[in-house]
Amino acid sequence: MIQDIYKLIGIYKMTAKQDVNDAFEYYYSLGPERTYKKIAEKFGVSINTVKKWAQRYGWRKRKSDRDTLIQKRVEEELNEEIIKVRTKYRNVIKDAFETIGDDLNRIVEKLEAGNKLEWVKDIRDFERLVNCIERLIKLDLLLMGESTEKKELTTKENKTFIDWLMDADRKRGGIDGTNVSEG
Repeated sequence: MIQDIYKLIGIYKMTAKQDVNDAFEYYYSLGPERTYKKIAEKFGVSINTVKKWAQRYGWRKRKSDRDTLIQKRVEEELNEEIIKVRTKYRNVIKDAFETIGDDLNRIVEKLEAGNKLEWVKDIRDFERLVNCIERLIKLDLLLMGESTEKKELTTKENKTFIDWLMDADRKRGGIDGTNVSEG
């Protein structure tokens, strides 16, 4: 018989604790419209009981912690989505660069061979192609989080850029078409 009483007490305590958890979930779900009065009415208890539950079980901190966790998850999901979209567009830009690069190589080869470009009626046609490339470069820079505006390079950046240009020129065979030897 005594075991039955303990069992009943244990069940009662479990049910009461479950009610408090359910009350907190309801409290949280109310959002900006939450009041202790609404919770008391829903669970058939006094407002003072709800206040005690809120204080004893740290509802404000639990709410704040849950809000922070949800905000963090949303930010992570948003960042993942942004990365996916950026990657998609950067791949599109890469494909466009390859196509335009091939076109530019053909143009340069024709010009170097002294051939006329049929599609170039005047310099504006060529400028449009260059502007297209410039826009693609700026878009790619933006997608990488870089600035698209002109900035002054540091001495080290200038040296690195000049070295890169000279190296590219060496690999091509020099500006005038002759091999440039190092030395």
